[in-house]
Amino acid sequence: MERPSCSRPEDPDLYKDDFFQKAAFSWVGKECLLAIDHQGTCNCCWAFSGAEAITAAYAIKNKEVIPLSKQQLIDCTPNYYTVRSLKSVEKKTSACYTAHYNLVYEFAKDYGIVEESAYEYNEMRGDCVHPTARTVFIDGYEKVPSSTTKEGIEELIRKQPITCAIPFVASLQAHVGEGIYMGNSELSSLSYPKINY
Repeated sequence: MERPSCSRPEDPDLYKDDFFQKAAFSWVGKECLLAIDHQGTCNCCWAFSGAEAITAAYAIKNKEVIPLSKQQLIDCTPNYYTVRSLKSVEKKTSACYTAHYNLVYEFAKDYGIVEESAYEYNEMRGDCVHPTARTVFIDGYEKVPSSTTKEGIEELIRKQPITCAIPFVASLQAHVGEGIYMGNSELSSLSYPKINY
């Protein structure tokens, strides 16, 4: 399938007033989400989104919010898994890299992610360390099929936040964060993982 360019025209339905419908449920204000972090110039949204989703899922289950280390993921993931984007980035440099958030879930399942206070974010890649600190593991994760309806996604979101990759398109820029952004209809091949404890 050809990946659409951000400059291609979008589905005209995206511009209708009723496209961005209000979500029936939100985790905002339920004491499981952290304030939004800024990744700076490091291309590591995959580490941020995955770590935050695991933090939220853990908080929902255990009634305790433990911020998890994005830096550990950035530093250690290439040591244990193949990261395709690193072919163009020298592994020994401090350059950040793009990756898929599924690597976060694999890392959390296999090695656990330490709490943020023990391995703080510094906006560059460094040496992988495994500090003695509180560590959160997951049992696994599942991919939610891209064919899942808005109602199906809302049902999953009632259980826990989910992670997804959203290409930057004009309709996303117009979205003000109210309701569920259902995306460009041409980008139907994305799938959304959910975490299992």
